[in-house]
Amino acid sequence: MRDYLSAPIVSGTVRAAGVTSGTTQITGIEVKLSQDGPWTAFDGKATASGIPAEAVGRVRMDGGTTVVELRSGAATVEGVRATIAAPSTVRVTDGTARLERLTLGLSGGSAVIDGTAGSNLDLNVSLNALPASIVNAFSPDLNATGTISGRVAVGGAAANPTVRYDMDWGGAGIQQTRDAGFGSFTVRSSGTFANNRLSLEATAAAGAGLSLNAGGSVDIGARSLNIDVRGPVPLAFLSPQLAAQGLALSGTSQVDLQVRGGFASP
Repeated sequence: MRDYLSAPIVSGTVRAAGVTSGTTQITGIEVKLSQDGPWTAFDGKATASGIPAEAVGRVRMDGGTTVVELRSGAATVEGVRATIAAPSTVRVTDGTARLERLTLGLSGGSAVIDGTAGSNLDLNVSLNALPASIVNAFSPDLNATGTISGRVAVGGAAANPTVRYDMDWGGAGIQQTRDAGFGSFTVRSSGTFANNRLSLEATAAAGAGLSLNAGGSVDIGARSLNIDVRGPVPLAFLSPQLAAQGLALSGTSQVDLQVRGGFASP
């Protein structure tokens, strides 16, 4: 290590079988460090709480700011691999990180993150063509299809943030809707999550005249629902089930559905 007081530059290799910080276990640590002018270049990998990750870039001190340039990187969670899709810069000052167009590649889609993160959050996330199938890694029975695009804004205290979103889900479908004979939907939704409560508005449309509007709230803390769903549903959507019984219906049914009560018994 040289000039460790004003602008430390480190070279060498760091290896560790494992490190524990609180409830987080980090294993298989290997980081190669080398001098790159005023920068310290790094090429490292480790597994944190079962999540393998790797990163390549360089870091330097600029006054009281730590500047990190990320050239590449990746992490895999439940089989879903996220990569740093483009070089990005992170600046850390007084415990707050400023992200400058941190672009993540996710199964053919992307998420671009701008803003600051520390004890308070001010982040803007742009989602582009994220495959809905990503969630299948966490809930295989869902069998979600389609792609999701939109924007997410995260603000407020990190311990209790407020999240606002506006998203489109094209070609939407899950196993339950397909089993019911429905094709793919176009879903648009916006809402706010704050204080363990999600307030939302959504529309779902499909061919043959299906157009549903939903709105209300989901209280995660109280584990309760307050959702209204309204709109026309063409009876032709029931044709596959009715045909199996030798029946047929035509026309349109007007849905006016209210969902109230707790998660366990709405």
